[in-house]
Amino acid sequence: MRQEKLLNLIGQIDCKFIDEANPMNQKKNMYWIKWLTAAACLVIGVFGILFGQNMYAKYNTEVSYICLDVNPSIELCLNHQDKVINAIAYNEDGKKLLGMIEHKNKHYEDVINDILHHEEFQKYLTEDLTITIVSEDENIMRQNIEDCFDVVQCDGEIVCSDSETREVAYSNHCSVGKYVAYEELAQYDSSVTLEDCKEMTMHEIHEKIDAHHSEHNSYNDEQHNAEHVGSHHSEHH
Repeated sequence: MRQEKLLNLIGQIDCKFIDEANPMNQKKNMYWIKWLTAAACLVIGVFGILFGQNMYAKYNTEVSYICLDVNPSIELCLNHQDKVINAIAYNEDGKKLLGMIEHKNKHYEDVINDILHHEEFQKYLTEDLTITIVSEDENIMRQNIEDCFDVVQCDGEIVCSDSETREVAYSNHCSVGKYVAYEELAQYDSSVTLEDCKEMTMHEIHEKIDAHHSEHNSYNDEQHNAEHVGSHHSEHH
């Protein structure tokens, strides 16, 4: 009985080796190996393409904006790595300056330093320079830009705005910094238009705002003095 089982087992092993040694079966095995290899390569390739596309899309997504306004009005569009992936000139002076500055794929601090040091921009530094930040990292950016000011030894105002205001400004082909200044001026002078402000330098807009501030403060002082005199007379009566 044991001998029969042993012979059957040996027979099965022999059949298995014979079957595997069969050229037809070897060809089938090679076919499946090639197919599985090709399928694996295809899956890896698809995932590689999708990953690459996702990284490319992420790199080219604008998440922050920095606007420089004197007379040149320039907007730097930044990605999540704080690199400049696009730059917009909102007037002819800005367009001329951007044509002289290498900005693509550079860190915004390097670009701002290059702009502030450029001889074409230097002639505007005697006027009002306003830099407007639109970013979730506005505090860090403010400090970094202040450091840029220290290096160049220039003065400038740094303000922050929001993405909604920036979108409105952009849709009107205006820098967000100049748009914010226009909104402030329009509070005192309803006759002024955005188109008027787009033709002004930041210094001219600020001069008008300061004039209205002075006028408003003088009026308040006169009112205060009149009330003081009135109350003084009432006390004597």
